[in-house]
Amino acid sequence: MKIANKKRVAGVLLLLLICQFVSCKKMSVSQNSATFFKTYPTDSAASSVFLEQLNDGSFIIVSSEGSGRPLITKTDRYGNFIWAKTIQKYYLSMVKFFNVFSTQNAGLLVGQADGMFTIFDTSGDIVHTINLSSNSTNFAAMIPFGSDFVVSSCSGRITAPPSANNIYVLGQDLTQKNLFNFTDTRIGGTTLDFFVNTITPAGDYIIAGDKFPLNNGLSLNFKLFVARIPVAGKVIETIIDSSDQTHSDFLIQQISTNDSGMVLLSQRADNVSNISYPVVIKVDKNLKVSEKEFKVNYGSVPSKISPCRDGGFIISGSIFNTGFNPTLGFVNYQPYAFKIDSNGNQQWGKTFSSNEGIGSFYSGIELNDGSFAFVGSTSQFGNRLNGTRILFVKTNANGNL
Repeated sequence: MKIANKKRVAGVLLLLLICQFVSCKKMSVSQNSATFFKTYPTDSAASSVFLEQLNDGSFIIVSSEGSGRPLITKTDRYGNFIWAKTIQKYYLSMVKFFNVFSTQNAGLLVGQADGMFTIFDTSGDIVHTINLSSNSTNFAAMIPFGSDFVVSSCSGRITAPPSANNIYVLGQDLTQKNLFNFTDTRIGGTTLDFFVNTITPAGDYIIAGDKFPLNNGLSLNFKLFVARIPVAGKVIETIIDSSDQTHSDFLIQQISTNDSGMVLLSQRADNVSNISYPVVIKVDKNLKVSEKEFKVNYGSVPSKISPCRDGGFIISGSIFNTGFNPTLGFVNYQPYAFKIDSNGNQQWGKTFSSNEGIGSFYSGIELNDGSFAFVGSTSQFGNRLNGTRILFVKTNANGNL
């Protein structure tokens, strides 16, 4: 097993620092157009992980800065820059995982950088911060659950199995209300990351994650799993495609569904062809699994899946324009998004190129008018001679500018 495969997503992001310049046709979009293609210069923005449209039509973008601090950017409804502010306090110098989401209180956001959790407002002012653990703990994404927040973490990992797997329940002020933990001896293999999907009325946890599925030694590939972990009794677990030794799956994101199931977004890496591509997996409340792969010529990497009002989903990420080079890796990639319906059928897919060179989307959402907005980053030169910019794109309902 090549452990480096587990870092494929992070490695793609780092390629913004090492790729060569790609010359692309410039898109000309009027300043106050209903659709637009915008970039904003920053000192060291690495990825834009959150986008929200406020009631007045303006937008808030939160980026994970290269130094590990969140950078908040505000634009008007047309994507024209208004201001940017860096949150200086309490964030780590090396962030392994960063995400942001809205709270039930209007105007408040929660940011997570590994074990650091911060509530801040849309002006970039900090309300409250806690630190649950050091950066040696691998935290997955925090999700809202009723009036609380739930976040999962793993420690020990591959080097010291069984790993210690924790589920934290935090209040609206981020105070710890409950802590539940389990070891991989209960569910087999070694867990690498996992997301809490929901908590049943009986107190059982439904989780999804990725792991090495073998009890003794390591398998050749890591795989996705879903499990129901009861407070007492037998664990029910399903390993997704565990018999296939030619690829590895890396869980990008999970979304809870109204029928107590979940939708998983995975990056599937083919270890023979060096091609990766998105996989969307539906899991019902009984842990029955169905999946669809979305392949393109040279491969693509997904970053986020977001629900749409018609029951479908929008997936954002990057697409490769050339094959894998053993020396340079992937040297030509562009922002990419595609829309699927509620049955997983692809309705459209779009590649977005610019004179800024290489780039990727890290988040995409459907807006109230049925259009779509995406944020990410783009770099004119792989060595960042001209810096990395925040990328902000708004399309119509069909993904067109």
